[in-house]
Amino acid sequence: MTENNLVVDFDRLVEIEPAVLAIYDLPVGTDLEFDSERMVFIDSNTGKEYR
Repeated sequence: MTENNLVVDFDRLVEIEPAVLAIYDLPVGTDLEFDSERMVFIDSNTGKEYR
């Protein structure tokens, strides 16, 4: 749904959610999930967590 999308500057995104810095250097195409309760990204293939 397009009403759920918003384009933002990367610096603004980091202000909103600093956890994105943990995944910045991951390879393009890495499949991630975000656990909003624990505030971590999880690699869907390996289960590795990125904080």
